[in-house]
Amino acid sequence: VILVIFVIIIQRTFHTIYENEVMVVRRFGKYHSTHTPDFHLIVPFIDRPNNNFEHYFEIDAHGNIDLIYRRSEIVYTHSQVLNFHKTNCISLENSLLKINAIES
Repeated sequence: VILVIFVIIIQRTFHTIYENEVMVVRRFGKYHSTHTPDFHLIVPFIDRPNNNFEHYFEIDAHGNIDLIYRRSEIVYTHSQVLNFHKTNCISLENSLLKINAIES
C-alpha cells in the first residue's frame, strides 16, 4: 500500500513537456504558471495541471467524418493547415475572398 502511494506521488511530481507543447499549472485552483518545453517538477496535491478539453474532426479511410473529444493536460501549440475546396468568404472589410485552406 505504501509503495502504491509512493508511485502515485512520483508520477504527479515529474512532468516532461515536449516541443510544441505547454502545460498550464494551477495552485489551489488558481492559475500559477505555464510550463514550457523542459523537465518540470510540481508539488503533488497542491499544484495540478489544468485539464484542457479539445475537439476536432477526423476523416477515416472510407471518408467518414468523426468528431473526436479529448481531455489532456498538455496544450499543443503547433499550427495545422486545414485544406478544403475553394470557398467564397467575406472579410471584415467586406471584400470577397476565395480561400482553400485555413491555418489553425
